[in-house]
Amino acid sequence: MKLSEYDYRPIFLPSYIRKKSSFGTELWSLLFNKLLPNEYAFPDVRSLIYNDDVESFVQTMRQIQSADVDEQKRFVETIRKDAIVSFNELASLINGEQQNLYIYERLKRLGIGNVFLGSVTGEPAQILEIRTQIKQLFQNIEAVRQSYKTSGTAVHLTYRIEKLDADLNQACDVLTVCDQDSSIELIIDTLERLAGRNLLNKGMWHFVSSKTEVLTKTIVEHNSVHGDKYIANNLKEYFSIFAASLIGGGLIAIFALFKVEIESWGFSLLGEGLLFGINYALCFVLVDILGGIIATKQPAMTAHTLLTRISASSSDDTSAKQIANVFADVSKSQFISFLGNLSVAFFLSVIISTLFSRNSPLPLVDAENGAYLLHRNNIFDSGALFYAAIAGIFLSASGFIAGYMDNAVLFHKLKERVAQKYVHHPRRLKLHNYVIKKLGKFSGSISLGLLLGLAGAVGMFSGIPFDIRHVAFSSAHVAYGGYAIDLAWLSTTGGVMLASIFVIGAVNFIVSFFITLVIALNSTNCKNRQILKGFFITLRIFLLKPWVYILPIGFGNSVKK
Repeated sequence: MKLSEYDYRPIFLPSYIRKKSSFGTELWSLLFNKLLPNEYAFPDVRSLIYNDDVESFVQTMRQIQSADVDEQKRFVETIRKDAIVSFNELASLINGEQQNLYIYERLKRLGIGNVFLGSVTGEPAQILEIRTQIKQLFQNIEAVRQSYKTSGTAVHLTYRIEKLDADLNQACDVLTVCDQDSSIELIIDTLERLAGRNLLNKGMWHFVSSKTEVLTKTIVEHNSVHGDKYIANNLKEYFSIFAASLIGGGLIAIFALFKVEIESWGFSLLGEGLLFGINYALCFVLVDILGGIIATKQPAMTAHTLLTRISASSSDDTSAKQIANVFADVSKSQFISFLGNLSVAFFLSVIISTLFSRNSPLPLVDAENGAYLLHRNNIFDSGALFYAAIAGIFLSASGFIAGYMDNAVLFHKLKERVAQKYVHHPRRLKLHNYVIKKLGKFSGSISLGLLLGLAGAVGMFSGIPFDIRHVAFSSAHVAYGGYAIDLAWLSTTGGVMLASIFVIGAVNFIVSFFITLVIALNSTNCKNRQILKGFFITLRIFLLKPWVYILPIGFGNSVKK
């Protein structure tokens, strides 16, 4: 068949755009297509894409270049006519999408008016005007994205904005074919790009990754703001983090003892897991209320901040140095918070054990339980290292939950709505404002507590090696266990247990930080080579000047040119 006889509208306006489907219908359509792929027949141009081979399709299209002049003319007329029809349908969809409730309200809040695309007939002046309109639409989309940080967002808004962006990119390519000045070579290149995009949108992995990106974009921007609070930028902030971590360590010493007591009550697996989770959650929430810090909860926030600072850099070289500088500041901040948490949790647990033994004939923790606590936190004698990695995954997840709730507070304007409702009740207003302000932190703390608490029950119930080790609680449990069996801390066993605490902490931090970093990377403008170059600079400086990553010196400027 001659190329001028095919229908090119299906490749200009794929079904996934024509349907304007929701998440559920897209997923179902993709799954059904995997089980029973679509079959295309003449005159659908997609029938020329054999076995999803875009290269063979392009080679077929290039045959028009060796055809006679009349055939080339008919081809251009046919494809341009189909492009014009498709663009006008796309323009209608784009204009309608701007009336979506979420997009309409956000544009209204920003004081931005809608830009409606006109119809195309093929006139050069008209195409130039539409290109200007498309440029304005892209600017509107970027303005909405920038508003996520200050006004929050929701999955529905982010999903619709990304769909609108995809439609506009499709419209730009279709408009290229509509242009009378476009050569056959440019038309074929555009068809290749459209065919590749159509094939990409049929893939399950692309679907999952793109929707995951939509979710993370509702979180990353706001977490980057909160992450700054956990990175010391000067000596005063460094010691403020240390003071806050002392509060966290003290509460952990107490709640770690509660956990040991709960284990002796003999509840079922589920009941015990729920009680563990409530115990963890209460501890973390109290730390939040008293202004304390749990060191392991910081990485999920600081990873977002790292990427935000990198993406603002003007060059790859500047970005790489900034990565090293931010890593140095993160490392210092994490070190001092770990030091505060672990030292107080450990020594306060020893003090509590000592005071209890002097005032009671019964031990606080008997020798059997003490040996058990040491065994489960020994990285050489149990699966503590693997369980620490699982805890790191939960720490990262709780950071995303906290960010999601903070976004929800902004998006739904809870503070303004509560202020309006309780304007004549100042005490209630003060209480509601406090809860709203802390809602993200509380949500992250409660979710983390339940995840950590139920992990062991899931492992026992399923029979798979699934549990958690959280460094701050491990340090307290090692202290209680060591006192119960009268462990000599300067012995080989004592050294192994102290080393286990620090290794568990390192695994908690590394897993949580890098999972968050990788996920958030898809939501920023950072380049992988920037990250890699920054890591190499960080490693080099660490080997030459390791104290830069621990001591409170050179904030924000540890790495020189």
